Amino acid sequence: MEQGSFDPLLSSLILPWYDCHGRKDLPWKKSNPYFIYLSEIMLQQTQVATVIPYFEKFTAKWPSIAALAASSLDEVLSMWAGLGYYRRAHHLYEAVQEMHHAYKDQVPNNYEALLSLKGIGESTAGAIMAMAHHQRYAILDANVKRVLCRFLGLEAHAQTKVNLWQHARRFTPFEKTAAYTQAIMDIGASLCSIKKPQCGPCPLQQHCQAYQKQQFELYKVPSKKIAKKSFTKTMFALSNTAGDLLLYQRSGVGIWPKLWCLPIQEELEETFAGAMAKATGGVSAQSYGPYKHVFTHQVWHYQVLHYVLDQEFALPEGYQWCDQERLRQYAFPAPISEWISSIFLPMISPETIRE
Repeated sequence: MEQGSFDPLLSSLILPWYDCHGRKDLPWKKSNPYFIYLSEIMLQQTQVATVIPYFEKFTAKWPSIAALAASSLDEVLSMWAGLGYYRRAHHLYEAVQEMHHAYKDQVPNNYEALLSLKGIGESTAGAIMAMAHHQRYAILDANVKRVLCRFLGLEAHAQTKVNLWQHARRFTPFEKTAAYTQAIMDIGASLCSIKKPQCGPCPLQQHCQAYQKQQFELYKVPSKKIAKKSFTKTMFALSNTAGDLLLYQRSGVGIWPKLWCLPIQEELEETFAGAMAKATGGVSAQSYGPYKHVFTHQVWHYQVLHYVLDQEFALPEGYQWCDQERLRQYAFPAPISEWISSIFLPMISPETIRE
């Protein structure tokens, strides 16, 4: 970061608070650049409490960049299942491959190099530089935006962002940068919340414009509210008499990229639909649902129809039969994983599979 001007007001207020009340027990608070990088990717659009168990699973299985780089994308997606925003997992995998080959299994300690990696924007790069490499770089995630807007009395709108970066930089201290970065994020996450800010214990209260004017809504960074489209879907759980389940791997774009899924009626190829109809021989399906799954921009209402197929048919490209052992290894979207583990696997226990 350019040296520029420095205003010590904010750090003088929040660093003493952080010493007493900050979150110092987070599992990535070990100055391990890989741990900090991994946590920052997981924390994008996801709360700390949700991230912690995933972070612990990842680092137990892959304790280093070299270990993670040696894994497959399917393994990473399988471990990521349920955390959502799967594009992050794809970016994580690509970035780690780059760190492995170009940076000798190290997280770059150069801001521009970090920005060149998949899935890393300005704020994430700043957080990694500050917390992993102890260099003076600012962050500006949603929590920090809200804290600065309220503290400075800046109305939150698109034009404010440039000014906020300037303020974020001038308030970032030359020393204790890592502690300051964690502290201001903690203030935003714990005290300066969106709906009900806790001003009583907040160390910024005396100088906070929103508190002085009691106008918190005016300085609240608005979330992007997008009307969710609703869709009705039918999924097919097609098993054979051996208890294998028919799955297909989705494409690398759109919803659930590269995850394994049950065939969805609206996406079936005509040849596959015809072959399936012939294979079922008109046998009635067992219906499960209705279920509901909420995505960022849409909602799926769906049912699952289970057929046991007595006839074989040629599988289109991308489809394959999976036995019980592989079902426990594949990367599924959370709702598919839940259905398989709670409904399908108990259904095809050894006692129920026909010889």
